[in-house]
Amino acid sequence: MELRGRSLWLIGASSGIGAALAPALAAEGCLLAISARRAPELLRVAGEASLRGPQPLVKPLDVKDLDAMQRTYAELKQAWGRVEVMFYNAGTGMDASVENFDTRAALDLMDVNLLGLVRAVGTVMPDMITDRAGEIIGMASIAGYAGMPKSSSYSASKAAEIAFLQSLRIDLRRHGIGVTTVNPGWIRTPLTEHSRSRMPFIISAEEAARRIVEGMLKGEPEIHFPKRLSWPAKLFTALPRPIYETIARRTAGH
Repeated sequence: MELRGRSLWLIGASSGIGAALAPALAAEGCLLAISARRAPELLRVAGEASLRGPQPLVKPLDVKDLDAMQRTYAELKQAWGRVEVMFYNAGTGMDASVENFDTRAALDLMDVNLLGLVRAVGTVMPDMITDRAGEIIGMASIAGYAGMPKSSSYSASKAAEIAFLQSLRIDLRRHGIGVTTVNPGWIRTPLTEHSRSRMPFIISAEEAARRIVEGMLKGEPEIHFPKRLSWPAKLFTALPRPIYETIARRTAGH
């Protein structure tokens, strides 16, 4: 995937992986626009990115608001002519103990992680199909490979993202549009700061951003890391369901 000189809309850029991605993408010469709900944090990220490349456009946005999504996209088209790459990184997480299940929090998580991605794709895809060009990138997770213990809502949202992006990759290829799924393991971000789950092979947001940009430049349809976790996870979750669920229950201490 070529990045230099291309217009890229990064949604979910105020903290964590997104805040680390913005400077890394700017360093590759992207014309960058960054979106998230929190304008002050976006301005800070834009300042850091501007030290490594072109000054990003700052576009505050609530991904649960389709009208706002479409207005922001229209503003970017007016500024650039077209959005060539859309990277959906917005997301949230929660520990989902069945004994203390929070229905409202679970619904909000699904809205941000999955439905926000659907809104973003639905907004940019028609023009990409018309142009027969473009790239769609979505941030999913290794946790979406199968249902993970104590992660029902999060795993479900990420599994749906993986399937959604895979279907798009199949269907959009004939239109000249690339679709990339990013499946990281545990990353040091505000989302993992208070998690009580075990987080083997956890890496920094900056290291995650470096690996993502490297995978984008190579044109990988799935960017998954760290490999010492992601490859075993692929094998583990591919086990017959009764075997996988038995091992997962024991691992979780059930």
